[in-house]
Amino acid sequence: MILITYSFINIIVFRLIYPGNWCGDELWMLPNVTGYYIVSAQHWLTACFYIASFMLFPSPIGVYILFQAVILYILMYVLRIFSDRLNNKKYVWGILLSLCTGNVLLYNFYPLRCSIYGWFLILLFVSVFMDEERAVYKIITSSVLICSLRSEGMIWLFVIGGIMLIRKSKINQIRIMAIIVALSGIIIKYQNRSFSGAYGDYNLMTAVLDPMKELAQKEYHMAGRESELLEDMDDTIDVDVLLHNSGSGMGVFFAHYEELFRNDKPAIAPDFIKAYLRLIVKYPLVFLNERKTTFIHTMKQTSLILCNNTQSAFADDEKEPYVYVKHFNGFHVKNSNLRTNILDCLSLKNCNPFVRQICTGLFLPACFVWIGICSMGKKRKWDELIFLIGIWLYAAVVILTMPGMEFMYFYPVYLFGMFYGNWMLLRHLDKKYLCTGEKK
Repeated sequence: MILITYSFINIIVFRLIYPGNWCGDELWMLPNVTGYYIVSAQHWLTACFYIASFMLFPSPIGVYILFQAVILYILMYVLRIFSDRLNNKKYVWGILLSLCTGNVLLYNFYPLRCSIYGWFLILLFVSVFMDEERAVYKIITSSVLICSLRSEGMIWLFVIGGIMLIRKSKINQIRIMAIIVALSGIIIKYQNRSFSGAYGDYNLMTAVLDPMKELAQKEYHMAGRESELLEDMDDTIDVDVLLHNSGSGMGVFFAHYEELFRNDKPAIAPDFIKAYLRLIVKYPLVFLNERKTTFIHTMKQTSLILCNNTQSAFADDEKEPYVYVKHFNGFHVKNSNLRTNILDCLSLKNCNPFVRQICTGLFLPACFVWIGICSMGKKRKWDELIFLIGIWLYAAVVILTMPGMEFMYFYPVYLFGMFYGNWMLLRHLDKKYLCTGEKK
């Protein structure tokens, strides 16, 4: 009944915001995947997911059909485990508290890696810490995907290894870890090779360019243009273009792409990264302040960023890349005013900015994870403690490498944090569970 209710809620939301939260990158992928071309811009597994969707249903809407099937499968598994562990079965309905927030309903219809990533985090947590049977295929699948779908996900290899070390893993568990490492390595290597061949060092450049501009300006002010560090950077990019154009590093990247790079596509020389790291060591406060500013601005906008992007993508039939995909069956906005109003409502656009930041940002999820860390430390449950610390480490890596203001990078942290807080609440309400802490 809960699955039916959640499906019904998602169908209503999808109907109101039809055809979903498509933005630039997702629209660019569609013409290629319809020809079974594995686009590596997002991730080759994402492209395979899109291709499978089109094979099932010859329209971009097929992506949502398959995505919702994955969500419902994970939710069905989570509900079964909740039902086994909670004494009062009515409390199982409480899971909807964390899955019906505006952010979750918005990102359920954002067909990108970040949306599904949070669900696999939940799948891994439940299969490792709540399911006494610990289905191996669920652990391996969720582990491999969270380690390889995003670059910052490699931090989970260390977290999962730490959990197995704490649990004094036996031979079969060591084999599971070896499988996870091997599959993740293969996926990451193939993605990096295919992406690099098509786009050069695009991802690495976007991860460093915003702080790089601040650091380069500081070095220019302190040492002048003849600085050795600036000269080391000059082999990769035209430092003068970066220094003397207004806007952020990513702003210069998009506005002056051809002038900025020495090659047709980004190709980073070894001295460039060395210079970047030396500048961070030389001016650590400049680097940290830029990262802090970007993070704060992102939290002020949260899901408004997604809503603005998706509204802009469908605002003009002749605008790229929508012009290339508007021919797909049923792929157009049915009621623009209604869609805009619903998106504004889900993102709390018209609410007080402080209230919006609290309700849609990372404040509540971070608090829930922090409470869990304190609780697990007090109970000496070191394996779960390591997992929760992994959530913080993942967020820290995102903060240090995020290319501009994009809340989607933090959405997996948001979804898991809300889910974990929901689970703590249900455990507290179910007194018998709280007393035993064991499956009944």
